[in-house]
Amino acid sequence: MRFTATGKRYVVIPFRHSVSSGTNLAYTGKAAAQDMQTKLRAAMSKGVSIPTGSPVSMAKMQRTSSGDVIPGKVAKIPSNADVHRYLQGMVRIQDAQDSRTQSGKQRGNSQLLTFRIMSETSAPDSWIHPGLPGVHLLGEVESFVDRQMNTILASVLGALT
Repeated sequence: MRFTATGKRYVVIPFRHSVSSGTNLAYTGKAAAQDMQTKLRAAMSKGVSIPTGSPVSMAKMQRTSSGDVIPGKVAKIPSNADVHRYLQGMVRIQDAQDSRTQSGKQRGNSQLLTFRIMSETSAPDSWIHPGLPGVHLLGEVESFVDRQMNTILASVLGALT
């Protein structure tokens, strides 16, 4: 917890993002997650600003000319960039490992992060998700089991004899 100059409490909450297809990046269901991944990939492929001001790709590990990983914050999508609002302000943070690849490049790890701030002055409902509509799967499951029951019983009973 941190305090503002006027003594108000606030916290900075990191959100880690991934471009892998198995990671859910959105809070509004699987289709939206795939759409968010597409937007993340598109944002990463654009040239974005870094602390030195040169455009770089968020998608690549940033290295020195000798192949060493540049540690720390190496790239940032500006908060006014034309990307999905959840991706604005995203940073790529890297750390170096002691080992090297066969080609002599230093190994490293990186994370894609965005940060949100919650404080005493935040709107009370600013972090409340409206919820998702019910899927009502029980009817479909019951229908599937009814259709498959003979096959399931034959398989189980056949294995017992």
